[in-house]
Amino acid sequence: MDIISNISTVASNFSMHKVATAIGTAILGKVLDQAEEGGEDMLKLLEQSANPDLGANFDAIA
Repeated sequence: MDIISNISTVASNFSMHKVATAIGTAILGKVLDQAEEGGEDMLKLLEQSANPDLGANFDAIA
């Protein structure tokens, strides 16, 4: 009967490990998606700031 208990414990631990790995993978996927979006936003900001003449001339007599 002791071997059945050990098998049950191993199966339960394996199942919990599988679930924890799946959760960790899902969280990592979300973090990577957010990092990619943040990188894209940073590139857009850098592209906008690359034009030094933007805003240099304006009509002060309106």
